[in-house]
Amino acid sequence: MVGPTVWTALGKIVTALSAVVGNALLARYLVPADVGRFFLVQSGVLVLSVAIQFGVGQAIVRHVVQTTDTVLKRNSAIVAAIVLPSGISVLLTGAAITLESSNTLTQWEALGIPLWIVCIWTSAHAVSLVSAEILRGLSEFRYASFFGGAVAGIVSVIALWVIPELSDPFSLRQAIEVICLAHVLSVTYALVSVVRKCRISLQSVELMPLRVLLRSGLPIVSTNLLVIALYQVDIWLIGLFRLQEDVALYGAAARLASVITLIASIPYGVLPPVIAACYAEKRSQDLERACRSSATFTFVIVFPVAVFLVTFGEPLLGVLFGEFYKSASLVLALLIGGHVFNAATGVRGYALIIAGHARTQFVLTLVGGGVTTVLCAFAASVGSIVSVAAAAMTGMIFQCLLEAVFVRRLLGVRTRMDFRLLHAFMKFR
Repeated sequence: MVGPTVWTALGKIVTALSAVVGNALLARYLVPADVGRFFLVQSGVLVLSVAIQFGVGQAIVRHVVQTTDTVLKRNSAIVAAIVLPSGISVLLTGAAITLESSNTLTQWEALGIPLWIVCIWTSAHAVSLVSAEILRGLSEFRYASFFGGAVAGIVSVIALWVIPELSDPFSLRQAIEVICLAHVLSVTYALVSVVRKCRISLQSVELMPLRVLLRSGLPIVSTNLLVIALYQVDIWLIGLFRLQEDVALYGAAARLASVITLIASIPYGVLPPVIAACYAEKRSQDLERACRSSATFTFVIVFPVAVFLVTFGEPLLGVLFGEFYKSASLVLALLIGGHVFNAATGVRGYALIIAGHARTQFVLTLVGGGVTTVLCAFAASVGSIVSVAAAAMTGMIFQCLLEAVFVRRLLGVRTRMDFRLLHAFMKFR
């Protein structure tokens, strides 16, 4: 498990750093109001990409790990897992072109960003993530780590470093075009890798009924949409109730805090096949040991990074994004607090989904998301962005505790970090 963990960790670190550096470069080239608009567009891309994936990523991991069928059926499922989100992507982009040509999106057109470009960015991101999950199910962790955002992130940073120097002034539209191109290159590489690794050809696949994917993916995509919306609802509400400059401040802090989120998501790139196998074979002790060990390992990595970011948050925001963003240091600290608690409690909701309790996780996310939305809406309407960050942290902690209770009840395991293992690790150091 060391090999997969190292590759996954490397992919997450590269993705996190490239995201922070890319956003920092944008903050240097764009005015704060445009930075705020970019963060809102980016959050919309994340939500739509989850809808396009339709849950087939997690479903295909479970299918590949648990299946005892022939390569023909495995490859057929993999092809179907790619074709479904690709088809949704084509429909989405076509709808965007139709709406733009009918001149019905006057407010969007005022931003100067073609909607079809945003749709291509969203589609490429979604299909790339599905490809990564397919490779993860095949235990190709090295390739899976590339397409979770690392390749697109590196290409984006290089392009955002070079192109603005050649184009003065550099606009929001150009920034989105650059990022879109990076994701298109990433998904092209991802699809080629899947075809080569699986040795897919016309002779190695057969038609898979669409209802099989729909039945597997629908509960998962519903939950995933709620989860991603839960992570984005705070910045949306700030965009609704406050100025674009406040969105820029909050978005900069959230992007820097996302370093913690991406590091904490390392187990999500390693554990799905383990969870699926242990649950299918009713090995509860092994399942709990894997979940708690991964949570402890993640906390050991996350905690010092979190302390560093909180301690030096103000100067870091100033160096990375500019003097204007230094005032978001308290927002950064509060958001990091929620992310650290999330890391310490392990892969709760994901364990439920992989074990087949996606509908239960959907209800739990609906409850937790409702609480977070109410708290953030109240904070955004009567308070400041600091109040919204505090509300988001409270909602995150409530969601984690709620999921932990149901994982214990339904799977009979605990996913939180193991303090005895943590103590042993500290003594070893």
